[in-house]
Amino acid sequence: MNLEEVLEDLERLLKKWGINSSQWILVAGYAYKLLGYDIHVRKGHFNILITRDKIPWEVKEGIEIHPPRGTNYREDFRKLIVKTGYDFDINLSTNQEFEKKEGKFELYTLPNGTKIKVQKPIGAIEELHKLLSFSTKNALGIERLQKDTVFIEDMIQALTKRGEERVVTRFKNLLQEYKKFQKETILAEPIQRSKKLKGIVASSGKAVGRARVVQKAEDLRGLKDGDVLVTQMTSPTLIVNMPNVSALVTDWGGKLSHAAILAREMNIPCIVGTQTATKILKSGDLVEVDAEKGIVKRLRK
Repeated sequence: MNLEEVLEDLERLLKKWGINSSQWILVAGYAYKLLGYDIHVRKGHFNILITRDKIPWEVKEGIEIHPPRGTNYREDFRKLIVKTGYDFDINLSTNQEFEKKEGKFELYTLPNGTKIKVQKPIGAIEELHKLLSFSTKNALGIERLQKDTVFIEDMIQALTKRGEERVVTRFKNLLQEYKKFQKETILAEPIQRSKKLKGIVASSGKAVGRARVVQKAEDLRGLKDGDVLVTQMTSPTLIVNMPNVSALVTDWGGKLSHAAILAREMNIPCIVGTQTATKILKSGDLVEVDAEKGIVKRLRK
């Protein structure tokens, strides 16, 4: 399916949930790609901005959310992924933040005649400031800063090609803020290859199980109930048919990452931001996840 066809399906799904096309905005990579900017995108992944009060299920936490497991909304979400090959994050905003987007998006007409809101690059500035603030207060994980830094650099190049110098200046100023904070968050003690890993506690508890290292969707075939899922990061596509694992361990992420929210939803221990779990642990290793102390220990193979 081409991008516009996927967006038509997305618009129909959101309308089914009671969210009309005036109540959400396509943001991030695909928004700018759709508007003709020459930037890299995370293939098959959308971000849409919606106010918290428009979400038809209870939202407990997070800045990027997905429909809760075991609901019709989650089943609709799964069907969209299977049909189109695309997933999406819902970026939550306050009503005030959403209102401030006025003038920072374009109305884009899809082939079926539906008009959707597509954010201009200038609209990303406040969102990136917000993410930087969350990084300082809520341990989003240093790799999130790295990912956003790469996006900002990419955006500067794309805007420069279009001659949008005023917006380029704002992105350059933002880039300096990100780089300054990155210098302040370099790990004091590099993680070594050992039987023990440290990370951020995202969902408390303890579990012992066989590690299953998952790098791509195909690796899920060997994942069983009770296993400890070890991955770089989770995504809706990766976990759409995931069994009942006993714990989650990731290389990347922080307390508000997708893996963290998923683990709390499933009520299982979760340690994120270990940096090297997928390199040190092997599928089949017996591991102990102590999500009280933030430690993952390899017991034996």
